[in-house]
Amino acid sequence: MVESNISVFQEKALKMCHMINKHAETGIEFVLRGYLVNFAIEVLCVTNFGCDINLNENDGIKLKEALDSGLELIMKFIIQIPYNISLTCAKFSKDCRRLNQLMKDYWHFCNKLLQDRLRNRTLLQEDEHSLPKYFSDVLLEKATKDKLSSEDTGKLVADFFFGGFDTSSVILHYTLLLLAIFPEHQEHVYREQMDIFGNNPEIELSWEQLSKMEFLTRVLKEVLRLYCPIGIFRKPTSDIDLGDYKLPKGSTLFIMFYSLHRNPKIWSHPNEFHPDHFLPEECARRPKGSYLPFSLGPKSCPGSVYAMTSLKIAVSTAIRRYKFETGVKFEELEYKYGILLEPKEEYLLRITNRVPQL
Repeated sequence: MVESNISVFQEKALKMCHMINKHAETGIEFVLRGYLVNFAIEVLCVTNFGCDINLNENDGIKLKEALDSGLELIMKFIIQIPYNISLTCAKFSKDCRRLNQLMKDYWHFCNKLLQDRLRNRTLLQEDEHSLPKYFSDVLLEKATKDKLSSEDTGKLVADFFFGGFDTSSVILHYTLLLLAIFPEHQEHVYREQMDIFGNNPEIELSWEQLSKMEFLTRVLKEVLRLYCPIGIFRKPTSDIDLGDYKLPKGSTLFIMFYSLHRNPKIWSHPNEFHPDHFLPEECARRPKGSYLPFSLGPKSCPGSVYAMTSLKIAVSTAIRRYKFETGVKFEELEYKYGILLEPKEEYLLRITNRVPQL
């Protein structure tokens, strides 16, 4: 399914580049984030819902800001007294009313995607018992099997949609920002792309060409090391003996990826942006389970290949057209907690053309 969508990834990456082109050669810094959110949303809609949408420049960022505000309120319910003691207090609070208002447009958007998919299946006379064509079909199958209401089905879609576009846009944002901060790495990525594609920025990508992007893959893996989800909760199904510690069955464990991915016993440059962490010899010496950006085991993220492919194509398409620059220093970056570790501020970038514009 991922390989068959390469053309979609490239089409949307080209659209993103055409939209930011107005900032090229102006010397004026601008906020890149909104364009990347639009890219991630549009790609997700086409590849997982069969619905092609065209967002205006500010559409995606408005949705993202509403979700960020909603996530802050959800975290407040989890950690703040009295919300974390009594769900009733949370349910009837002013914060809950605000959360519902923030999420209203988002839930409406997700339900519209699902209804559009259902209509398309009817119009195209698709057999509902055939193999799923899109991931939304898998969600619909689950809803039918579990006899979920339309509201609960919508929640499934909302969770999937948020996890799909938010993480991709954040990682893409960090990748281009860090390449701007470290021009030597950006030049290495650019030269690799030139070796693979030559001087034609419009050339169509293939699966084989994506597999040759060794340095870009190391860059993306390093970005994921630094800015993956903070951690996950798990409940062991049996007692676990760790020697000095014993974890009883049914206890709640919080596996903190942030600390794991910055453990100086595992990583040679734990708090730096260092793509050579993912040289083959470096990977071979690390123990299994020391790098978990998509988690591990049966509950690992099913979209890891999808995410890496879309990110490679987006960065490749952009870096072959533009040089990214910024006055921000790596050590000056400040963060906030979200699903991932996100930039606290809207860091500004400049772009200049690498190739003559037609």
